[in-house]
Amino acid sequence: MRKLLMASVAVLGASLGIAQAAEVSVVNPSLPQQPTPPAAPATPALSSAYKPPLSSTLAPGQIVVRMELQYNMYLAAGWSSTQNVRGDKMQPYGLLGYPRFYFGFDAQATNGLLYGTYFQIRDNSTNAAGSGTAGNAGASGDSTQNTLFFRNEYGYIGTAQLGILRVGASAGPMGNMITGAFDDIATGGWNGDINDWENGASYGQQGSFPNWPFMDVGAEYTTAKLVYISPKFYNMFDASLSYEPSTGTPADTQNCTAATTTAGFTNCNNQSTSTAANDLQRRRNTVEAGVRFGNTFDGVGVNASVVGLYGGHVNAGFSPTASNPGLGSFSSFTAGNGLTVNGSKGTTSFENLWAAMGGLTVTYAGFTVGGSVIGGQYNGQLAALNQGGSESFTWLVGGEYNIGPLQVGASYYVWKYQGYWTLPGRQTDSGLMIGTSYNIAPGLNWYAEYLYGQRYKGDFDFSTGSPGPNFNNAHVNIIGTGFGWRW
Repeated sequence: MRKLLMASVAVLGASLGIAQAAEVSVVNPSLPQQPTPPAAPATPALSSAYKPPLSSTLAPGQIVVRMELQYNMYLAAGWSSTQNVRGDKMQPYGLLGYPRFYFGFDAQATNGLLYGTYFQIRDNSTNAAGSGTAGNAGASGDSTQNTLFFRNEYGYIGTAQLGILRVGASAGPMGNMITGAFDDIATGGWNGDINDWENGASYGQQGSFPNWPFMDVGAEYTTAKLVYISPKFYNMFDASLSYEPSTGTPADTQNCTAATTTAGFTNCNNQSTSTAANDLQRRRNTVEAGVRFGNTFDGVGVNASVVGLYGGHVNAGFSPTASNPGLGSFSSFTAGNGLTVNGSKGTTSFENLWAAMGGLTVTYAGFTVGGSVIGGQYNGQLAALNQGGSESFTWLVGGEYNIGPLQVGASYYVWKYQGYWTLPGRQTDSGLMIGTSYNIAPGLNWYAEYLYGQRYKGDFDFSTGSPGPNFNNAHVNIIGTGFGWRW
């Protein structure tokens, strides 16, 4: 395989008219470290945090082709409020894991032009063993239903002096400029792996699993967008700007529900106006922008960032006719916060999205402490907020210690947001994580985590995901340990 990759790169280099210098190398993962910026200002260069994944320092006329393989497996146990619901009960322990593939190439032409591409391949198994009316008790048949899919697929082009432009599905500033969220501890805590053992979606219900409040999630980084990444000025400041036309992915066509003699087309990726209520919370024309600072002062590392987002949403199609009733005419209703607004409850009246985020960390002698806040006019993870709904706000604090191959850390967050739109008051999701990791050998890490989560919204049943008198205050405990292999 190595000889094949080397030969392929040599042919590619010849066809592009650049030197046939090639490298196929292994990236040995190290424990996640809070970045400690250099102390002295330097000539503007690309921020190390923004260099394309799997890249290395390139000589002019060189291409580097890389492939990484990752496999993680964990033993986990969890106990939650929604584990025993109306006679059905979940086993509280088991194994979970996944494989992943990472591919990319980075190149620098002899004139200094930087370019390349990157993508991930993940697996997905959506059917439980024995599922369906004719399902059998084993997992063999289920494994054949696994599918592979892409994440973070993009190409880039630019220079060290002008910056980089990414084109495709990648994180914008809200996802790649987060400071102080501490989801680099162990597997990532509430934005990691072990938490999936109690993910409410796995039960086919809302569950006790608290949502992750920051935007480094699939709802942000899987959509097609343009992302500009600036050079890093004076080795302290950098910036990023992105534009996302819709919530479509790079491989999507319009994917519309076809028009009929009585209804128009709906559910299109680039829909601007729709008569389907489930289209209207989807965002459109979203812009993100952020700046970041990092430097050291007498051995103390300081990192900070400020990021903002603004976007529209799919508009409601009114003016009903005999052949297409649409969503009906405007009416009035009383929203969850007591305000009277025009529209139909939860279907026709939404606000444009905006969000603001800021974070700060301080690092000294291996210890890092800090936190992050994010808030704005949105509901859940990047969905438009119903008119009259309550705005979102999150605070998080955390700390970690890194010494050699060992890392230990903890964080805690509280997120208040509208949640279910017909009910008064805001939903509260909160999460505590305590984690550790140890780099046993190159390419081999050990992880352990404890997670506690809680969710509350008055008169909302978290076992059914709808209003009701039961399961209004749900909680979950998860503990897990396991290994990660990456080569």
